[in-house]
Amino acid sequence: MPSVGRTYVPRRFYEIAKGGNAPIATEALARIARIYEIEAAIRGTSADARRAVRQATTAPVVEGLRTWFDIQPAAVSQKSDTAEALRYAIARWPGLTRFLDDGRVEVDSNIVERAIRPIALNRKNALFAGSDGCGEHWAILASLIETCKLIDVEPHAYLTDVITRIVDGHFQSRLDELLPWAYPATPNLKAVWPKALLTTMLAPVALESHVGTVALSAGSALPDIERDSDRARPSTMDPRQKRKYPQCP
Repeated sequence: MPSVGRTYVPRRFYEIAKGGNAPIATEALARIARIYEIEAAIRGTSADARRAVRQATTAPVVEGLRTWFDIQPAAVSQKSDTAEALRYAIARWPGLTRFLDDGRVEVDSNIVERAIRPIALNRKNALFAGSDGCGEHWAILASLIETCKLIDVEPHAYLTDVITRIVDGHFQSRLDELLPWAYPATPNLKAVWPKALLTTMLAPVALESHVGTVALSAGSALPDIERDSDRARPSTMDPRQKRKYPQCP
């Protein structure tokens, strides 16, 4: 869980400072950098340890930063970018300082932004999903994959196992056993979503739970793969209706 807005506060001051002749923005960045220096020293420690250090060391720095923020607007034009950046920070102060009281909270949202960046960069590709249903299935798969990467679960192995268990008749009442955090982590994993998986997944499957339906849709690039229950059933599909891309409901 990130501390609300803290990523955008230094970013605003940085954009002002890089233009030159911006002493307030430069000073703000220097003060904020001190907070990140403390965070770097306690990264990887327990939540309780981080909270203790933050209360003892970071809190005075943050209090000094707030006092300094409060007096700076009088020194600049209220229509300036600097004044706007100061007002932005002051208006969001409770969220910006939330990390001081909870060691589980990250100092900023950089981890989350890095996790969703591949999806954001892929938005244009999603326009060619084929239908609204395919787009929803794409989003579900992307969420599962990024969750796996966040908790160091190998995505390809996870999805292969989940889909296999679903096809083999996994009980809907035990849906929680198929969620990413039910799988063991792989230390030092550099998980990359393999493009080849898009063409090697099994037939569409839907999981119903008490909160709704989760649809895991898969492609049909391997037409020879079929479930045992389907082998004796002849196909009724008109060959002219077959498409190159997966069909989504």
